[in-house]
Amino acid sequence: MKPLTRAFGFDGRLGVVSYWLVVAFQIAALIGIGIARGADASLVRGLSFFLYIPLVWSAFAIVAKRLHDFNFAGAWALMLPIPYVGFLLAVVVGLVPGTRGANRFGPRGDATLHPAAESVA
Repeated sequence: MKPLTRAFGFDGRLGVVSYWLVVAFQIAALIGIGIARGADASLVRGLSFFLYIPLVWSAFAIVAKRLHDFNFAGAWALMLPIPYVGFLLAVVVGLVPGTRGANRFGPRGDATLHPAAESVA
């Protein structure tokens, strides 16, 4: 799966490793935007708003694909903006391995964090 499709597409499944890699990139981007917004340039402040749009899109996309890995509809990702519930959803889908083998959303995503976890899944 190509990196942009992995981060922004809503089709298919996404494994735990890819999920956390995209989350790490999102956090780094948010830190970079925060540093840029700290600058005194009003142009940077105005443009930084438009950088949030792809980050929000990507957050919904990766959670929807992790939900697909559990054989759940991606529409449950719409719970992300709900305080506490969204945070809990984002953490749980990142920690729990998905269903074994193929499901209605396609073949299994990448491997889990550790090969030993594969035998539990």
